[in-house]
Amino acid sequence: MHLEGHLSCGGTGSDLPHTRDLETGTRRPSLSADLGNVAWLRDALPNLGFAISMALPSDVPIEIADQRPFLTMMENTVKPIMFAAWDDAGLTDIVAMAEVVAGNAEELALKPLLLAYLDPTSLLRHLEVVLHKLLMMVDRGLPFVYPAGSLDSASAPVTPAGTMVVSNAEVLSGVVIAELRKPGAPVVWGCGSGPLHKLTMVSTYTAPASMLNCTGLAQMAHQYGQVPLWGFSSCSDSRIADTPARIENAIWVLWTADSSANLVHDVRCIESGLTCSYEMIALGDELVSFVRRLERGGNSAQDEQLWK
Repeated sequence: MHLEGHLSCGGTGSDLPHTRDLETGTRRPSLSADLGNVAWLRDALPNLGFAISMALPSDVPIEIADQRPFLTMMENTVKPIMFAAWDDAGLTDIVAMAEVVAGNAEELALKPLLLAYLDPTSLLRHLEVVLHKLLMMVDRGLPFVYPAGSLDSASAPVTPAGTMVVSNAEVLSGVVIAELRKPGAPVVWGCGSGPLHKLTMVSTYTAPASMLNCTGLAQMAHQYGQVPLWGFSSCSDSRIADTPARIENAIWVLWTADSSANLVHDVRCIESGLTCSYEMIALGDELVSFVRRLERGGNSAQDEQLWK
């Protein structure tokens, strides 16, 4: 999976507490069985380039609810894995599992099969536990993403421009810490900012402001930072896989391709990042295929790897 230039690599999202049951259509707590099922589905879909845990399993002790998803993905997919870890202990266990598969620590750093999902806490805070994990990845020569998750008018200024300034400061300061520790540390730029919905007090994933914020960070990452960009695609604020959800998914995929985000997650997400839908994962893969064909234009011999 090449995170460079205008290549966009799609994958699902992480740690969703709920899942739309494929058989009954009801919204229920996510289970460990969903981890394996989604890994199998994602592994078979040709347009999703990486794996991520999707479910936050309610039937697993919280102390190992980060290690268990990683192990399940390792057992059920051959694609690169993006993961979350609660603390130093969880991160140590996850990296140890990856080292066993790679052969040793040196081989894993040479050909990393995993990428850590870390983030600052808006407004302008770096939690000690997160910085520990960041430095652990840097010391091992392993890649990570450090995306801001600021909310317009809540944990960030009310204006999009103000949110962009704050978000960029959060991401950039994490990158500086990593580079001071070890120059050339492999890091992915990113931001997940958007407006807070004032009636529900939930972040909006598909508001125009959310898309504009992601594009603004993309422009800064490509033009000034010259680093790969983390972003969103094919997600929805709808509670079910209905027509509005499909419309929002399609708009996101097109918008992501236009902004040239590289590491693109949330291909599956409904209810503002709270619920997984198996149907939306399959639809997201189809939409990515559609956009890849549009990007190639009339020359079918052009590079087909714009989305991978």
